[in-house]
Amino acid sequence: MSPGRHHAGQPTYLRAVRQTAGTGIVRAAVGTITGLCAARFLGSADRGTFAAVVVYTMSTAALLECGITTSVCFYTARLRDQAADIVRTGAWLIFFCGVLAGTVGYFAAPLIMHGHPEEGVTALRLAFAVEPLIFLGGVWASSLQATDVRAWNLTSLVQPVCYAIAVALVAVLGQAHILGMTLALISSILVQCVAGWLLRRNRIPGDGRFNRRLVAPTMRYGLVNWTSRVPYLFNARLDQLILTLMVPPAALGNYAVAVSLSLLPQPVTAAFGTVAMPRIAAARDRKSVVGQGVLTTALLGSMSIGVAASLAVCGITSLLVETVLGPSFDNVAPLLFALAPGAAVYGTNKVMGDILRGFDRSSSVARAEGIALVLTISLNVLLPPIMGVMGAAVASSVAYGVAFLLLLQTVVRQTNARPAALAGRLRARVRSANPRTAPMRADQTPN
Repeated sequence: MSPGRHHAGQPTYLRAVRQTAGTGIVRAAVGTITGLCAARFLGSADRGTFAAVVVYTMSTAALLECGITTSVCFYTARLRDQAADIVRTGAWLIFFCGVLAGTVGYFAAPLIMHGHPEEGVTALRLAFAVEPLIFLGGVWASSLQATDVRAWNLTSLVQPVCYAIAVALVAVLGQAHILGMTLALISSILVQCVAGWLLRRNRIPGDGRFNRRLVAPTMRYGLVNWTSRVPYLFNARLDQLILTLMVPPAALGNYAVAVSLSLLPQPVTAAFGTVAMPRIAAARDRKSVVGQGVLTTALLGSMSIGVAASLAVCGITSLLVETVLGPSFDNVAPLLFALAPGAAVYGTNKVMGDILRGFDRSSSVARAEGIALVLTISLNVLLPPIMGVMGAAVASSVAYGVAFLLLLQTVVRQTNARPAALAGRLRARVRSANPRTAPMRADQTPN
């Protein structure tokens, strides 16, 4: 398999990041408003059941798609002349994974939703039934991430907008219950799936064909990437997976809302990694990526935004609970304060993982996230029985912090991007942006 050329029509890295971050802000705003309205309609107990439906559906999808979506993105960026075949091959592979996930989830739903209303079991089974289409949508979106980030942004915006419309519709029809919200979510995901398919056909000419020669490299990269995605997934969602089985739905509802608010900066911070990964994969060598300033901008940009946005969210949460959510969510604010330190670096963790995947170093991500996962499991075994949902919040923050340190060490080792050098480049960029400072010479342009 020989490397193909990178798409010449792609915008520059920073411009693509701005476009992606801007889309992320819109997506986060629409999603947050919709989520708060849904929480108000459902109340804390039903919101907890709905949170269980969402987290188990999405976790199963992330767990059983075997890293194929990321593999499609990597090879579509790297081998542009074979893009149509790569997407078709990946779609067939992931469809069978989706059928397996949907079947297992359908029969496991009563066990998962033990202690929740029967409506929750029906909702979870319905969500699992559409898993194959959710998987296919992921492949089509990943191919857009590699070929046209603007089209990928459009696809990512379709789901929250359609979900907001669907939630408004079920509320008007008087169906704002667990099953109604689940149907609203499923319909929005299906619309996004169709949009991804249409845009993929427009951006990658031809339907392609299933190519057996592509199966081995696609699965190799996918499964290696899967070993890093699984620990990352459990670090992010293990708390809610466990709390679904341990605490009353109302407590889980408070925790789910706090987690959603804590992750508000994530769509913006993740933009740096979303754009960087296919560019690194398409690059001929590591030096060309470093020379473009991708690493400096991605790491420092995502970290700065994550910290600032987390502080801002903490500042408005009490008012938000008082004016929008109501008294049944009075535990959201303290939970958010406990989650905030880890949430501040959560987006940067994903960015560093994307950078390493672009260098085909998923195994390095797996080691760092695996160590953090061991800590996550240990703390979630020890703390929630003593502290309840607050223990899960503390465990989450500690695990994210440890993962951040381990991933940063891995990025430094793999790319030679020493923290002192990054700080020096940041100072140089600040000076060059200041109109009072003389412009730098071309040979001084920071990496």
